[in-house]
Amino acid sequence: MRNNSKWDTADGHSPVIPFFNSIARLSAEAIEVFDMETFRVTLEKRKLLLKPGTPADHFYFIVKGVIQGYIKENGKQITTWIVAEREIVGSIRTLGTNGLCLEYLQALEDCELIAIPIATTEYVFDHFPETNVVARRLWEYNYRSAEERA
Repeated sequence: MRNNSKWDTADGHSPVIPFFNSIARLSAEAIEVFDMETFRVTLEKRKLLLKPGTPADHFYFIVKGVIQGYIKENGKQITTWIVAEREIVGSIRTLGTNGLCLEYLQALEDCELIAIPIATTEYVFDHFPETNVVARRLWEYNYRSAEERA
């Protein structure tokens, strides 16, 4: 089922669908859930997407733009990562804890994002096994990236 009134894409689906399908093929039912539950977010250059102490209840797929993660230590800003288009960002350090964000996520340029509620990811993990493959492969990629940065 396509929600053409919500998504102005060529296929009528959320922009996260081609990205996820490039990792592992999603079922029509999983696609329908993502189409219904994801939504667009715009963020101007230098604005914060998240900051310490805020609920970390969404992941974000970057359609356009660049986001950096950073912490403040002894009054200094320390960049921990930078990601660009066709990547997922969020408060990875609080993943699975239902905790509050521990770092700053800031737009380095004007951004167009697709918000993915964490509650939605939990639902699809429970109901559509192929989404677990997507999550595992993204987790592996993020873990390798963190290792390389370290």
